[in-house]
Amino acid sequence: MKKSIAVFLTLVMILCILPLGAMPVYAATSGISNDCSWSLDGTTLTISGTGEMLDYGNYIYSHGQPYISDYYRLPWGTAITKVIIKNGVTSIGDFAFRGCNSLKSISIPNSVTTIGHYAFENCSSLTSISIPDGVTSIGEGAFYNTGYYNNSANWKNAALYIGNHLISVKDTISDVCTIKEGTKTIADAAFKNCGYLKEIRLPNTVTHIGALAFFNCRNLVSINIPSGVTHIKTTTFGYCQNLTKIIIPNSVITIGWHVFKSCSRLKSVTIGNGVKLIGSSAFKDCESLDEVIIYSLDCEFDDTDLNYLQTIYGFKGSTAESLAQRISATFVDLETVHTHKYTNSCDTDCDVEICGKTRTIAASSHKFGAWKQTKAPTKTQDGEEKRVCTNAGCTHSETRAIAALGYDNDETTKKPTTTTKAKPSAEKDEITKRPTTTTTTKADTDGTATKKPNSDTTQKPEKATTTTTGKHDGTVDSSTSSSPSSFTEDELNSSVEDAYADAPVDEMSPALPFIILGACAAAAIAAVVGVIIWYKKSSRT
Repeated sequence: MKKSIAVFLTLVMILCILPLGAMPVYAATSGISNDCSWSLDGTTLTISGTGEMLDYGNYIYSHGQPYISDYYRLPWGTAITKVIIKNGVTSIGDFAFRGCNSLKSISIPNSVTTIGHYAFENCSSLTSISIPDGVTSIGEGAFYNTGYYNNSANWKNAALYIGNHLISVKDTISDVCTIKEGTKTIADAAFKNCGYLKEIRLPNTVTHIGALAFFNCRNLVSINIPSGVTHIKTTTFGYCQNLTKIIIPNSVITIGWHVFKSCSRLKSVTIGNGVKLIGSSAFKDCESLDEVIIYSLDCEFDDTDLNYLQTIYGFKGSTAESLAQRISATFVDLETVHTHKYTNSCDTDCDVEICGKTRTIAASSHKFGAWKQTKAPTKTQDGEEKRVCTNAGCTHSETRAIAALGYDNDETTKKPTTTTKAKPSAEKDEITKRPTTTTTTKADTDGTATKKPNSDTTQKPEKATTTTTGKHDGTVDSSTSSSPSSFTEDELNSSVEDAYADAPVDEMSPALPFIILGACAAAAIAAVVGVIIWYKKSSRT
């Protein structure tokens, strides 16, 4: 009996299974995918709508590391050859086309900003891909094992780009990696496990860095974060064990959780003034971290795994100071340790940025230095002096006059006068007090002329004179007297000028004109009288 029942049940199970296994499986022709709808026309899939697609698998982070829990069955199947995504769709879901190894063409509109994890994984026939610049997030493995990924000609310097997006870097790269200019997006896990890489140079054009981008780059010691980056996502620098210092620029708004997890040699982190949120366990297992410098005034913190921090730098009254108090860390006010240089106005208040924080500096008014003479005064003209403001950046100055010196009290007038003295007449030549030597010629008894120097050498002649003497033979000899050879012509001229200058000036008596006039009148009268007398005598005869 029992054997019969067992055989019966076995036959029923076989009959139930066989028809199902022999029945072909057909995909649906249309449906809904979150905010979008889709339709299938043969092997061409069209997705339209406004918003995001569904994810078709579970990509989960656990303790800062991702893993995939399961995949969902794709409602349009895997036999599609072409995908058309209409404008308005904003994201392509995780695993959306995974395993569609017949897919050859994909059209991605400008409205798409996110491409999910493993979205096109194993699409081995997909050899040509175009990604708009508007895409800001590309998930891990999004194009892994596609025809484009597997074509070695598409890799340049061990890096794979699609347009202005860096998709992946080979983990064999070593030393330095320089990302090409113009790159905008670093895909999730792009440098994951690049254990030989020591330095990464990112261009200023980069604005988005994906999660796990530098995960487990265990020998990485240097990397720059461009000033256009706004978000640093989960575990971006996780397990970068040789990274010792990092600077987060002011442009960054959020720092994800586990960002620096297990960066065991990290000593210093500088966080810009734009950061508003630092996620949970951002510094988990960073046992060498000595200081965190926080320029942000109102950043929110998850205190988890921060208790080992010894020193926090920030602004007084900021959330950084509150964090230091909660975890019993030493707080240092940034304004007390930094030397700030700024131009202060003497006349009006001015706003300056100090350590990334705007401060209003009150007008200080002018502070002048000592007066300095710029023009010396004379007896008749004023002088001038000047002083300059000594405040940094101020060029204001003041001037004032220095009074003229004037004349001494014993001077008769305040202005000097020039007196012209008349030159002495020829008769006064003998009173000039200049040494002169006169040579005269005398006649000797033998009838020859002999020159003899004058013993009077205390006078100097004004000019050369000529003396004429007669000889015994009745001839006349003329000789010219001259100065001694020790006097030059300039000295003689100077002596003459001095003689005229020192000679006394004759003054005419006021009565002299009247005396002369009277004499003339008397002479005239005498003449008239004489003529009259002469005339009378002539008449008598």
